[in-house]
Amino acid sequence: MQTVVGVNDPKAVRRWATSLATDTEKQSYWTKFIGKGENNIIERKVELEDEAGDTIQFDLSMRLRGGMTLGDNRVEGSAESLTFYTDEVKIDQARKGASAAGRMSRKRTLHNLRRIARDRTSEYVAQWMDEGYFVYLSGDAGFQAINQDGVFDKAFAGNPIKAPDADHILYAGSATSKATITATDKMNVAFLERVAVKPTMMNAVNPNVVRMSPVNVEGGKRFVVLMSPFQAYDMRVETGDLSWSKISQALATSEGRNSPICKGGLGMINNMVLHEHESVRRF
Repeated sequence: MQTVVGVNDPKAVRRWATSLATDTEKQSYWTKFIGKGENNIIERKVELEDEAGDTIQFDLSMRLRGGMTLGDNRVEGSAESLTFYTDEVKIDQARKGASAAGRMSRKRTLHNLRRIARDRTSEYVAQWMDEGYFVYLSGDAGFQAINQDGVFDKAFAGNPIKAPDADHILYAGSATSKATITATDKMNVAFLERVAVKPTMMNAVNPNVVRMSPVNVEGGKRFVVLMSPFQAYDMRVETGDLSWSKISQALATSEGRNSPICKGGLGMINNMVLHEHESVRRF
């Protein structure tokens, strides 16, 4: 009679795999857009890296708008005053710990718990920082109710989350607010052409508004449009394979295509580099 050792038999030998399946996300997405100096999507302020303090105040200098002095008229007394807006950013310390267990617990498992704790902490911090950028750039303080998978759960260091004003927001289709958005108000080429016009004509509509400025990439002026994968899908379906190929080719053949803001881009429309990220839908 043949001896059979069943699947769940206590005598069956069990081996634990030394490799580990992980739930990971890409490291910080926004790194490519950050740099020192004003020619960056996000400008890094370094004043407190070597100095004491918890707040950085910075000024925004507005463009001159007054008329010229002509002929023999005196410039003295008619000079235009400089206009500044002041803002501030507060800093704070943020830390995240992951337990690598005690020495004996680490002895009882094949997994390197110290390395795993380090890797999971690195991923968490990258996600936390990315979500913080999305929260503050979108100005949506209701992110906790929208994104149950999020880890950024409160305003950082007391910096207020400010919603965009009417001069800095657009809605697709016939929508005029979040409440009026319907399934037909999708991302498409026509809407992106409206987006391209918006920053160039902002002061024509309202001369007192702060105009959005592009970044210079090897002599070309570029904006970045960041959309969700759902919106990118709507773009591909709406334009079709042939038209989407032209959008992709426009970026692949453009000047500065190897710059950080162009790497990983989907394509380009009217000097706007298209990107997508899954966190866009969350906020």
